[in-house]
Amino acid sequence: MQPIILYQISSSHFVDKVRWTLEYKRLPYTTVAFNVLGNTPGLERAPSNMQKLVPIIEDPNNNNKFISDSTQILIYLDEHYSDATNQLFPIALKQQLINYCIRLDSSLGLYARRLGYLQLLNENPTILNVIIEERSDDGWKSYFKGIAKCCIIIARLRIHRIKEDQIYEKTENLLTELTEDVRGKEYLFSNQFTAADLTLCALVRLLKTRFLKSNLTDMSKASI
Repeated sequence: MQPIILYQISSSHFVDKVRWTLEYKRLPYTTVAFNVLGNTPGLERAPSNMQKLVPIIEDPNNNNKFISDSTQILIYLDEHYSDATNQLFPIALKQQLINYCIRLDSSLGLYARRLGYLQLLNENPTILNVIIEERSDDGWKSYFKGIAKCCIIIARLRIHRIKEDQIYEKTENLLTELTEDVRGKEYLFSNQFTAADLTLCALVRLLKTRFLKSNLTDMSKASI
């Protein structure tokens, strides 16, 4: 089997969701860093009408098929690479699980991303160049790239509107609801690990503030 190609921004929790799925299913894969400000090698092969937002996978085992959107990628991987021991969307619960994952993506996933980037921009905006491109440039080039990416992210993710959009309150309310969902349960659905559990674990990662701060500090030191 040829390795599946994962186009990624390594710090993305949506990418974590796909990466963890590949590892859970023990599928070989390679990664390509997504270039926010330019062309990403390999994506020139993707359909012109495909949304170029990470995560994206390319499957060389299936005519180099491209899939974007984390939940759609999980569905694809489960339909093509599953057995009784690692199925994430059991047939009896499939549509219910898909709906749940999409709901988490469009609420918790987006809230956590905005809050995570807000903290990052407050602490060290120039480190965006290291996180997004997965390498460190010295000097003014890295500095200006970081500033440019800050502007793109602020506009695209509406970072400047977090207070007006009540993202803190919405996140707190959703986490309270999710806490009730998991209370007293080993898994969210049935008695087995499913895509819902994996999605929740991946998307909540950015809200672990102490973990995020310690990792950003380490990355910042490494980039100096």
